[in-house]
Amino acid sequence: MMKPCYGLAGAVLLAASALCFGEAPARKPLGQKPANVHSAQAGKEIKIKGTFFWDQKKKDVVDIKIALTPGGAGEYEAVYKFRWGKQDMTWKGTVKGDLKNGEVSGTGGPPDGARTFVFTGKAADGVIACQHSETTQGRAGPTGEMTLRPM
Repeated sequence: MMKPCYGLAGAVLLAASALCFGEAPARKPLGQKPANVHSAQAGKEIKIKGTFFWDQKKKDVVDIKIALTPGGAGEYEAVYKFRWGKQDMTWKGTVKGDLKNGEVSGTGGPPDGARTFVFTGKAADGVIACQHSETTQGRAGPTGEMTLRPM
């Protein structure tokens, strides 16, 4: 195994660090990634899928796919794709929270803004169970349930 070569400048900096702080800073081999990088922090799109139903039509379970783009710590821009009746829908919104184990919430609506929805729930081992509500007229009215999991 080859040892990293730091040259004279690197050796001086390491020695100065050791003198000032009592120990040399930790070094990582070239090309090694930090140990606990989550895909969201790395800026990669996260894809999840699941189903939802509307309370008035519980037997009509709808498949949904969601693409999440990280926007910050635990915050995502969301694109929701599903089929409602005979029409393919693409909605946009946001999702916040811990997608693996914790509280999760989000918003969504169609491009024309005719409707708005929110959802809240909990993730356990990557499976998110939540309630959704329509907020089109400024007040939340429960509309159904949704379950999501990683693709």
